[in-house]
Amino acid sequence: MAVAGLHRNTDLDRTPPPRNPLAALYEKYFAVVPATTSELLQEVHRLRYQVYCVENRFEAPEQNPHGLEIDEFDARSVHSLLFHRPSQKFIGTVRLILPDPANGERSFPFQRVCRQPMFAAASSAEISRFCISKELRRFAESHGDADDADAIQPRQLVPYVTLGLMRSLVQMSIAHRITHWCIVVEPSLLRFLARLGVQFQPVGGVIDYHGKRQPCYSNVQIVLSGLRQRRPEIWDVITNRGKVWPAERPFRRKPDAEAKIYSTSI
Repeated sequence: MAVAGLHRNTDLDRTPPPRNPLAALYEKYFAVVPATTSELLQEVHRLRYQVYCVENRFEAPEQNPHGLEIDEFDARSVHSLLFHRPSQKFIGTVRLILPDPANGERSFPFQRVCRQPMFAAASSAEISRFCISKELRRFAESHGDADDADAIQPRQLVPYVTLGLMRSLVQMSIAHRITHWCIVVEPSLLRFLARLGVQFQPVGGVIDYHGKRQPCYSNVQIVLSGLRQRRPEIWDVITNRGKVWPAERPFRRKPDAEAKIYSTSI
């Protein structure tokens, strides 16, 4: 399948020599694609409709016409897609809601449900619409390489998709000089990320917000430094071996080409 609208500086254009087997498998099967064209944004909204209106019914289909899930925060967000190479399908997406310079106290959905006294609104962003399509994941699982001894087995696919979405968040954050993440997340996803070494800092207890959710607010550098200590092989994948987010002083140098592509106006 020819994927229209892909920027030439995406993961699809290059597969640098990985330093560990996990990175090798990730690069073989997945690519992060920034949604910086109208065609790719359509893919984002179609995928979100599939997840949030069809598979889980978190949002009302009738309020999202034309099979596209869109809300008030999309115009102030940057978006990424996760591309599965063997099936030639987009199977996951995530967005980063950027701060509102005119109204920092009401920039994010997070602020409607949680008060964080140390909230640095100007350099914070909210992780949102972090999703993987069940239907497309099953399709991707059926399009592996049965003759390849290194092929990812169906039950192993989800962690790799999650790592790809985390990589895209790091890329978008460095491009927009984001130092802190906030997120309102299902406790099960929080535990899953913690098992991978990605630990967010909870703020208060679990709340009832589209189901049980845990608000979190974390310094990005602390999250990634802790990940590097706990799971260096996963840090390699998420930061593209430190090329996207260096181990120290990530904002000391200009973002490289891989991060710059997320600065494109949408």
